[in-house]
Amino acid sequence: MKSAIPSLLQTALKVSFSASLAWAICQFLGFSVAFVAVIAAAYTTLAGLGVGWYLLTKGSAMIAIGFSLSVLASVLLGNNYITIFIVILCAGGLWHYLQLHGFIGSFLGLMIKIPVMLLLANTPDPITMVFNLFMAYLIGVLVGMVFNRLFWPNINKQGLQQQLEELLSNSSQLLEKIFLGYLEGEFDDSEAQVLRTKILKNVQSSQKLFKIGTFDPTGRQLGEVDWIAILGTEQNISLHLSAILRLVQTSRGVEFPPELLSSLQILCNSIMTAFSEMFRVMINPNQVLDLSQLNHDFEQFKQTLTQLRETDEMSNLPLSEILTFYSVTHRLEKLVDEINHWGIPTTKEQKIEFASVTQST
Repeated sequence: MKSAIPSLLQTALKVSFSASLAWAICQFLGFSVAFVAVIAAAYTTLAGLGVGWYLLTKGSAMIAIGFSLSVLASVLLGNNYITIFIVILCAGGLWHYLQLHGFIGSFLGLMIKIPVMLLLANTPDPITMVFNLFMAYLIGVLVGMVFNRLFWPNINKQGLQQQLEELLSNSSQLLEKIFLGYLEGEFDDSEAQVLRTKILKNVQSSQKLFKIGTFDPTGRQLGEVDWIAILGTEQNISLHLSAILRLVQTSRGVEFPPELLSSLQILCNSIMTAFSEMFRVMINPNQVLDLSQLNHDFEQFKQTLTQLRETDEMSNLPLSEILTFYSVTHRLEKLVDEINHWGIPTTKEQKIEFASVTQST
């Protein structure tokens, strides 16, 4: 059942209570650096379920490495700026080594900030301070994880679904903007660029959410949806639309035969319709998407193009515009192929393959 409390208020309550509890625990245990627990609890609660496991494992390892470097340098070289430089240099070199060997994450800033903070504190007992900092960090992460599981858990698959829905909507709008300009001479470059930027951000946000979701060993983050396939489709849609946009931006708006432009307009409308229906199919394996109309419109477009290819109207056009048009057509074909990955089979060969797979499963 959906909660009556707005999402923003839920987040504020979770972060506030988890941070307060982390602070109270540190104060009760006598750790003087309770602010570290507050920061760790707030970030863990805010970021989602998967990030908690990530911070508890890899994050703890990176902090331990940073503390070890800073304590060793402090004991051997003293607390000065030369020591800070050496620690940062060592942390950067070690991080580069870890990245080359497949370590996934973004902890370089953490490995630098914590040693610098420790050295600048100029404490006479760096080992005790390191222990306090590390325990406060662990308390904050653990409290944040507990709150995220007990109260309105942030599940990354919800964010992935939202980004997917926005990407498909933005893709439909961008396709409409592009072909309004290409077919009707009303192309608005600024609006198209804004939509393209939104699509790229959707792809990047989805990739980030998916990566965080893979850190959750409980599997709650991603569910049973094939997000790898969805991310691949998002990336390909973004690439194809970006290529079409660049091609249209270089076009001078030459008038093609009316039959061809009408067929192209019908095809683009079918693609936009498919974009509006893809979401329910992509997040629900039990749903089907009938793309027979889209494939029919694309076949009609190709037939119209073949019939008009040798006419005077086409052959007398500037070569640059003809090449641009065929490049756009090629990208549209790639886009239709990508959409067809999520549709029910339409050709005889596809139906035979689909039937055999269905029987085997």
